[in-house]
Amino acid sequence: MSNKRKIEDMINNLTLEELGNREIAHGKSKETAKEKIESLLDEKSFVEIEPLHNKGIVSGYGTINCRPVCIWAQDVINDNGAITSQNIQKVIKVFDMAVKVGCPVISIIENAKIFIEDNLDIMQAIGKLVEKQVAVSGVIPQVAILFDSV
Repeated sequence: MSNKRKIEDMINNLTLEELGNREIAHGKSKETAKEKIESLLDEKSFVEIEPLHNKGIVSGYGTINCRPVCIWAQDVINDNGAITSQNIQKVIKVFDMAVKVGCPVISIIENAKIFIEDNLDIMQAIGKLVEKQVAVSGVIPQVAILFDSV
């Protein structure tokens, strides 16, 4: 199978997975993480980073009123929104990107669960995230939107 065909298959699978996630979310009267992000940002401005690794976290950048923002959101459809150490590394990349651009970071958090199988890795990753948030405090604005996932 050619690389072009493999890429096309991955894109088709991503689209099917996203549609499946929307169906599950809407069945629970919820929005997916991507839908929440897209409803907050200017129309069609969202650019997702690392879409192949979006299980649990959707992240990227876009604009609000034509001003740049970096954004990430928990995806409660996958693993009940439990955060993994890989997810946290992805969030840290969002903060790094925001510092380079000089724009705000918006965090959309729907639950505080962690993926316990990561045990020590998750605790170290959380420590790195908190360290990053403290380091950029006063450098870039940080906004958190919290949802209750009841």
